[in-house]
Amino acid sequence: MRTTLSEKTNTTPKVVFNHNNNTLSIEGKSILFEPELFWSLIINQIKKYEIKTIMVKLNHINTNSILHLIKLINLKQNNVIWFYEESDEDLLELGKDLEILSNNLFEFVVSDNIELSFTDLKVVV
Repeated sequence: MRTTLSEKTNTTPKVVFNHNNNTLSIEGKSILFEPELFWSLIINQIKKYEIKTIMVKLNHINTNSILHLIKLINLKQNNVIWFYEESDEDLLELGKDLEILSNNLFEFVVSDNIELSFTDLKVVV
């Protein structure tokens, strides 16, 4: 069973919790000018779930959203799978920085097409 917490828009990511494997998936963009409301709603909703893995596949994220993503990752001790395109060194470096700030274990996965959704990927968690 899956619970969609947010649909993907031009400025917000799709956020889905998979109850079968306790995985939270975040994909798309997070480029909100004022992301506080969006991310606080997501964080409040996921507090009730037992999350084991967070899968992050963002192709754009702004500084304001990064601060909220850190809060989300730091809610609990999780494994984080961070997807990035091989040519996107900035996104890889961001993931490495977040790993240091979060004290969570990150796995970095090169994705040939960051635009593919998680349903198109064969990732076992």
